[in-house]
Amino acid sequence: MAGESSKGKAPAALDLDGHDLPPSPAPSTPRNGRKYALATELVYLESNDQYNASSVPIYQSATFKQESAGGSGEYVKSIYDYTRSGNPTRTHLERTPTNPLIKICDIPSIAKIAHDANPAAIVAVDNTMMSPMLLNPLDLGADVVYESGTKYLSGHHDLMAGVIAINNSALGDRLYFTINASGCGLSPFDSWLLLRGIKTLGVRMEKQQDNAMRIAEFLESHGFKVRYPGLKSHPQYALHWSMARGAGAVLSFETGDVLVSERIVESAKLWAISVSFGCVNSLISMPCRMSHASIDEKTRKERNMPEDIVRLCVGIEDPEDLIDDLSRALVQAGAVSISPDGFRAVGADTAVTSAE
Repeated sequence: MAGESSKGKAPAALDLDGHDLPPSPAPSTPRNGRKYALATELVYLESNDQYNASSVPIYQSATFKQESAGGSGEYVKSIYDYTRSGNPTRTHLERTPTNPLIKICDIPSIAKIAHDANPAAIVAVDNTMMSPMLLNPLDLGADVVYESGTKYLSGHHDLMAGVIAINNSALGDRLYFTINASGCGLSPFDSWLLLRGIKTLGVRMEKQQDNAMRIAEFLESHGFKVRYPGLKSHPQYALHWSMARGAGAVLSFETGDVLVSERIVESAKLWAISVSFGCVNSLISMPCRMSHASIDEKTRKERNMPEDIVRLCVGIEDPEDLIDDLSRALVQAGAVSISPDGFRAVGADTAVTSAE
């Protein structure tokens, strides 16, 4: 049982110091007078020898040919720009929803435009945020779909893997040859781990997106601007549901203050601070300080990336535990104003007016 619901409780009833989680083993300190639900404790069951990785490390690099040992400036910039934007239109890379702004990509329309312009063009879609349980881009006109097996497919962040699905056997043969020739195929043990994880993908994804919906509704009901395609307030709600069977388990929200957002992230106990997503554990991050910190502030502003945005990747824990922990973090961070009837995001009324 999830236990007594905290919905509608006044903040005065919240135990702000009652569930300080030890690093290991499973959390057991009472929350509002009771232990964590079994669903939450199972997620945090670990050995004492923890290594603090929420996902296996991934290293990537790119190098460019230069005219001299000290090559720099416009020459290198021109090479970089060409590799990113100057190539002839042969491949379109898409992702839906985007991370962390949760914008929706119209796969059927993009595929039609691309193929009308060049029938040989390849439309490739990163489907990691949705997983094949919720979205099937090949059925929507895409030519290639790739998934991070590290995320939802495995579900436990204990391997590094990728999966590619193709609607063209000739292209598939070429990719298989390249993978085999370069020796980057998945090892037998990692293949076994991935197959084991996929067996529970359906139940994990269902639980995670149910939890995500609960949390998105909780945040929105308290006045925060929430980005989640499961909410009817999402500007692309209809587009998303015209393609997908679910809303996924990644959402983001804004506080209006960078320092407040930082305090929320650091005050959470159940939500581990990590840039990854897709595992059974719930994760929290500040993209502009973490995953997108390499993008300069000017560029982030041009791309309408709010500096205060907080991303939540929801796991399979008991939803009441997650909501109580998030409530505690919001109060401690000063993100909400408290009244006898409950609490509301600071500046929520102003935010709603400006959004309209």
